[in-house]
Amino acid sequence: MSQNLLLCYGMIKDQLSTENRVFSDKNPFDFRIITPFIRDEFREEVIPALLKTGNEQLHTLQTTLLPIARQLIFELNSSIFLRLLEAATNLDNLLPDPYLTEGGFLQELGTRPTVHFPVNKLHRKLRLDIAISTQTQPCLFAISGVEEPLALNNGDCLLSRCIPGTPFGACVPVETENTRCLTLYYYQNPPEPQNHE
Repeated sequence: MSQNLLLCYGMIKDQLSTENRVFSDKNPFDFRIITPFIRDEFREEVIPALLKTGNEQLHTLQTTLLPIARQLIFELNSSIFLRLLEAATNLDNLLPDPYLTEGGFLQELGTRPTVHFPVNKLHRKLRLDIAISTQTQPCLFAISGVEEPLALNNGDCLLSRCIPGTPFGACVPVETENTRCLTLYYYQNPPEPQNHE
């Protein structure tokens, strides 16, 4: 595997597959927290780049987006990463959203990502939440079903628990001076309609 990749694919795979059956058999399935998931040699560069990034830059992948932040978004939407998510969740043929049309950074206390009605009729199946912090645990992520919002524990700025019943599977973590939350969604094509004659 290339030495220039940011993600710790082996560690992510190991942690996701440890309790794969428990994870994938629940309906809706549990979330998993994985840390650290960025390779050590890149962490000190990635965290500040993401903390400086705005939603407008993310959604358009503008040239003002720092290259290392752009690479992380691309890797989180890459085929190798999608295969890891599929193996862990038993969801087949996941589709990425590299322009973060339904995701992005949460901007304020209690805010939620803008809910878009996808014109392409894709079914939103999986959510990835990344807590980015300059504190003791600099970066972690959690994956969950879209109906299982996660919350940041205010004491240590880590994603730690589910809050049931929030509509649209929106996240409700808080942003502090030292912590932000980045949300990405993954999709499936809807099943073909049955012909009833």
